[in-house]
Amino acid sequence: MTEVQVYLENIGHLNRRLSVVVPIAQLEQTKKQRLSELAKTTALDGFRPGKVPVRVIEKRYGESVWWEVVQQSLRASLFDALEKNALNPAGKPQIDSVKAEPGNDLEYTATFEIFPQVSIPELKGLSLEKLNVEITEANVDAMLEKMRHQYVDWVEVSRTAQQGDKIIFDLTRRPDGEALKDVALVLEEGKMPEGFSVLLASAVGSAAGETISALLPTGKDLEQEISATIDIKKNL
Repeated sequence: MTEVQVYLENIGHLNRRLSVVVPIAQLEQTKKQRLSELAKTTALDGFRPGKVPVRVIEKRYGESVWWEVVQQSLRASLFDALEKNALNPAGKPQIDSVKAEPGNDLEYTATFEIFPQVSIPELKGLSLEKLNVEITEANVDAMLEKMRHQYVDWVEVSRTAQQGDKIIFDLTRRPDGEALKDVALVLEEGKMPEGFSVLLASAVGSAAGETISALLPTGKDLEQEISATIDIKKNL
């Protein structure tokens, strides 16, 4: 056997395994060529440059050359196997079960996933409905207002809190004393977070630094007392 043997297995929807055998004859031929190249370039005491016998080179470097040949043959045979079987791995193949003892065939397996085949549907005969959309001044104004709220700049004010202001507060719950720091919410009708509407309604008309308290439902027919010290900011 002088040719590389390749066995392809389908081990899943996209998983493949290649079992590869590189014959010893091919490995030895490659090793012989590499030793001949070294003999022409290696300088050893007692020999003229380029005149070192191949047997001397093999005795000194044979083992390292063998493993160099194994690595080279593994890469080359795997590339050829993928190309001949039209395989396109989705990632680097995992090399396992390598057998590469001197004097024997090189055997190994490579497992990998391939890219799925994507079929393009036939578009001939399909029709598209063209939609006519009318953009009014009201639509533009609404979008600009929405963007203004999204990218608003806030400045501190000394007056009491009003609708549309953002308040920043530290929240303390009783009786456990659990605290939340630097909570920021905007006072907007109909947009109060669930459970906070009572507290935030109390914040309207309150001044910065003032502590407000409220009883909030816990969802179990119970009420929990909370207090908050607020800071007020107004958008520009």
